[in-house]
Amino acid sequence: MKFLFIDDDPRIVEVFRRFFSNHSNVAVAECHSVEEALQVIEEHKPDIIFLDHHLTPNGDEGLKIVDCLAGRNIKIYSTTSDESVIGEYQKRRIKVVGKDILKIYRIIKEMERE
Repeated sequence: MKFLFIDDDPRIVEVFRRFFSNHSNVAVAECHSVEEALQVIEEHKPDIIFLDHHLTPNGDEGLKIVDCLAGRNIKIYSTTSDESVIGEYQKRRIKVVGKDILKIYRIIKEMERE
């Protein structure tokens, strides 16, 4: 099972890279557009994506990416902290987990056991 974490904040990306550095099945990417994120997704071919909502200031790239991936066999979790868009993710059956690295680690470990 392959996991991909996508965010635009270089500090968060670096924390996740360090935390998951010993996990060859976890990739972390810094992306700043829908196109860049879709390219990274095609490159890594993840089974599960942890996706930020804003890849640009006040953007809605997360929802656009989710919509582009509709119908593909990729499970997506949103890591947004923007409460104003949580309902839109829920409509798309996307669970919002935030950026709690330990929570994400537990999700990854649980999925690896399945």
